[in-house]
Amino acid sequence: MQQKYLLSSIALGTTILLGGAVFFSRSQEGKNIPTPSFVASSTEVLVATTTASATSTLATRRQCLEEGDVAEYKLTDNRNAEDSATIFVKKDGKVKNQFEIPIPSATHYFPVELQHCGAYAIRTFGYDFKNKIMLAEYRRELWKYDYGGKGSSLAKDFARTSAENTLGDFRISPTEKYVVLTRAFPGQPNFALIIKNLDTMKDDMVFPMVDLYKDHPELLNSLALNGWSSDGRYLWANTFDAAVVVSFIRVDTQTGKAQIFPAPPDVLGGDAFNPDTGNITQHPGNFWSGDADYDAQIRKEREAQGEGTDLYVHNLLTGKRTLIAHSPYATQYFRPKWLSTSTLEYFMPTLDGDKGERREWRED
Repeated sequence: MQQKYLLSSIALGTTILLGGAVFFSRSQEGKNIPTPSFVASSTEVLVATTTASATSTLATRRQCLEEGDVAEYKLTDNRNAEDSATIFVKKDGKVKNQFEIPIPSATHYFPVELQHCGAYAIRTFGYDFKNKIMLAEYRRELWKYDYGGKGSSLAKDFARTSAENTLGDFRISPTEKYVVLTRAFPGQPNFALIIKNLDTMKDDMVFPMVDLYKDHPELLNSLALNGWSSDGRYLWANTFDAAVVVSFIRVDTQTGKAQIFPAPPDVLGGDAFNPDTGNITQHPGNFWSGDADYDAQIRKEREAQGEGTDLYVHNLLTGKRTLIAHSPYATQYFRPKWLSTSTLEYFMPTLDGDKGERREWRED
């Protein structure tokens, strides 16, 4: 029985495609928090495929999603206590199973990852959430929960600072073979991108950032994870300076080699990246200062000079750059989002800043 799965994820403001489409729900006491869903389906629009055995035991079927299952989660901010995420497994719109898992922060940009055979999350132990104090037994752990609700710890890190602790951000490969982590920050000798075997939690590949960028030291900066290609072969990450993306990293897990791609000019954290194709959206001339009044002033000056905003798709692998749309309004954002490996959704900017007309672009 063939199953096809979708996953979407949000990281650092960038919409990342992992296997097909993006689902959102709004779930946290008035806070607008994007929440990924994971879908098992037989529709042909999906990308990543896997095979389920017809002789699976009941226990095995409970651990993984079955055909037609949808997994999603709702975040709860518990104020001065540990936050939580409720995992739902649904079929035909009805809840088959649900369970709650503790998480350190419901406002983290990547609190939970849903995959075919489980939900993954970083947990914090030995921490006084009310008084914001680390206790003597402080540690972070990476946990996996099967869809029957059973959880187990995969890894522990007792380091007490973010510069040393590797269990901050993570991404699980779609095959659930690897987990990628980051260590330390720019300027520190142990700054690295780390890919571990998820079964053994031993390092399969370690890329010291200074070595990785020895031929491009000007591109070395803070490190963020983009995600995996839908077949689990390629991992993508990026370096960034504030809101500006500086470069992209692609790791081939079959060869163990990494490539560096300078980012096109003016790619910001909100641009949409597609790890299956290497396509990234680009708004040339756009910027973000953090000062709304200053941004409005620049926009007004540019529009007075007849400047507008263009939306491009730039392919990192080939260098091909395609004009998708033009707006007469300066320094605008088209709200791009990849719906599949070849379909980009975007919205035409309006003078008053509303969402505008929805459009789609399809790559040949």
